[in-house]
Amino acid sequence: MRRNIDDLNATEIATLRAGIAAMKARPISDPTSWEYQAAIHGHSSGASQPAWNSCQHGSFFFLSWHRMYLHFFERILRDASGDPNFALPYWDYTDLTNPNARQLPDEFLTPADASTNPLFTSNRRAVINAGGSIAASAVSFADAYDLTVFSSTNGASTFGGQEVGAPIHAGFPHSEFESTPHDDVHVQVGGGMGSFEEAALDPIFWLHHANIDRLWEGWLQGPGRSNPSSGLWLTQMFTFFDENGNQVPMSGADIVNTAQDLSYTYDALPPAPQSEETVVVVEEQELVVIGDTTNVEFQEDGSFTIIVIEEESEESGTYELTLADVEVEALPGGHYEVYVNVPEGVTPNYDSRYYVGNLSFFGLKPRDQVEPGSEGRSSIHQYDITDLVADLRATNEWTGEAEVTFVLAAPEPPPGFAEPEDEPPAIYIGRISISRG
Repeated sequence: MRRNIDDLNATEIATLRAGIAAMKARPISDPTSWEYQAAIHGHSSGASQPAWNSCQHGSFFFLSWHRMYLHFFERILRDASGDPNFALPYWDYTDLTNPNARQLPDEFLTPADASTNPLFTSNRRAVINAGGSIAASAVSFADAYDLTVFSSTNGASTFGGQEVGAPIHAGFPHSEFESTPHDDVHVQVGGGMGSFEEAALDPIFWLHHANIDRLWEGWLQGPGRSNPSSGLWLTQMFTFFDENGNQVPMSGADIVNTAQDLSYTYDALPPAPQSEETVVVVEEQELVVIGDTTNVEFQEDGSFTIIVIEEESEESGTYELTLADVEVEALPGGHYEVYVNVPEGVTPNYDSRYYVGNLSFFGLKPRDQVEPGSEGRSSIHQYDITDLVADLRATNEWTGEAEVTFVLAAPEPPPGFAEPEDEPPAIYIGRISISRG
């Protein structure tokens, strides 16, 4: 049974640390070593070994691949720990009853010495290692839980992502759930967690993904929700290594039922989604751009107006906000909350109806480090704003102009913590557009 790390006793924490220390002591040539396992997610050297750089992002393989990845890592860690009953814990940053839930568990912070505490790394955002909390909007999964469709060829407004014809290492756009909370937690923790190539070197990566896996299980408890029942999602094979260093192929069909297929459950799941509304995702939807602005650049916060021209007879249909060709000068100090048509004088709040989602930068590299068109230089983000537009029309707030506002959501520092006030890096967006379908 995978349990909340807050419920583990001192002996169980010692077992976790012992297993990680044993893996870290092994050479990278050993598939059961810490570095080799991290390289399966990504490796910055460009070197290639079996299964390296094979993480799946921006497609409907995202959840299934990471479940397989955690399963074999857990087996290796269990064997390395010497405890045959060891199970990977999870970090429940979504627990509203715990005021400290959005802080890294103390075991990952104290002692702050990687030589004596294998759960600690200095390669995180300083405010997080000082006991700061990741931003509240980073862990808000309510919008993702409202979705009842796992995947589609469109993918932006689905829980599990876009359907693809082959594995995809670093695809975009990410699904609602992959974006928030998955991507946002990565960039809030920062440091190595902000990149594909270093994320799995941080021990908190594994507890973060155990919680993502747990939230997926919770989503499935809601009415009308299910995993794909046919097609490539079930049959595509991926390669991993077991605790003996043997290559093992696995597919989506092998991981659907965690108890029967993988011999684990969770001690508790989040409240199941209640919505029974069936979200109809139009496959290969024809979208017509009805307004855009190009070559946007901003630092910290910013607002940009899109003039939307449309006839009264064309008011119905779906509306989508797209941020295309997003690039960064450097990774900012968090993610950006995205709002549309916040009234003048109203402070943007992610609980308000004007909030449409988050803009996160997990997996992006600074634009001066990669060539144009190269993987990791730019991303695309899509937001379904159909309900918001309808709501604004009903209250006579839709005037044909859409003001898109970006508000930086950075980690919340602990009392007395003072971080250097560096100038925030520039964010570049090639095109902000609104399309109607």
